[in-house]
Amino acid sequence: MKQNLKKFVTKTSMKLKLEEIINASPALQTLSNTKLPVLVSFKLSMLLKELNPVYQSYNESRTKLLEKYGKLNKEKTNYDFDGNKREEYAEKHKELLQADIKLDIPDIKISELDDIKIEPIFLEQLNWLLK
Repeated sequence: MKQNLKKFVTKTSMKLKLEEIINASPALQTLSNTKLPVLVSFKLSMLLKELNPVYQSYNESRTKLLEKYGKLNKEKTNYDFDGNKREEYAEKHKELLQADIKLDIPDIKISELDDIKIEPIFLEQLNWLLK
């Protein structure tokens, strides 16, 4: 069935900042837990499969930065920073978030979402996705 649906999906090549992708995560998570029309669900599934490796790479890179500049506390819940290490970490993390990511995004039109109610903040986070 997925092979048949693929012929109905057009994609747009985009270059996004990693920060845009990371910031869209809550909105995408909410959408993925919403009942949507079948074609929109399929497109969203395609998008999430493309984004999952990006999220994984980001989390690995972020953890390496935290380990380099900070020290995991005794409770193993947060990282503590000595001296100016927090600022160094913040600078490197900001550089990471500015990385350009090239993706082939399935086109999702707002009109395809039918009567789905979406919070305005989520629309802002997804402005690069929704047409």
